[in-house]
Amino acid sequence: SRGVKAGVGLCFSREGSLLDARISALIEQYRARRPRVLLVADDSLVRAALKEALVGAQIDVGVAADDDEALEQLLDGLFSLDLMVVELAMTGLDAQSLLWRIRQLGGEADLRLLVLYKGNPEELDQMTGFGGATDAISSTTALEEMVAAIRKLLGR
Repeated sequence: SRGVKAGVGLCFSREGSLLDARISALIEQYRARRPRVLLVADDSLVRAALKEALVGAQIDVGVAADDDEALEQLLDGLFSLDLMVVELAMTGLDAQSLLWRIRQLGGEADLRLLVLYKGNPEELDQMTGFGGATDAISSTTALEEMVAAIRKLLGR
């Protein structure tokens, strides 16, 4: 329709209104908040080490040990998560199905997803791009490099 730009279809016509001030305040509040990451890994040492490193980098972190916990936390924090980190080689987890469920059923089409993988990087072709993951990194990568990659995905 005329006068409306692509997006959610909101168009504000009065400049300097109280509504403008409230919207500006909400945007500033959103920008000032700490980013939120959900870490999904069945290895408790991986969860603990990466969580500690991310918290040290001023990132709020939720953790899940399996896909059921991940989906529960995803629903609890629907549209408030900035990134989900998923360990590809989790026991009893079909990571590709989890990513599909998040993208297609969960409504989180814009959630950034980072896959931690062990072994062959060729396996990731199905996971990134149309497969659902935003990016992938080896789980053998140094912790500091993982945090740097996560901060980059978060735009920090």
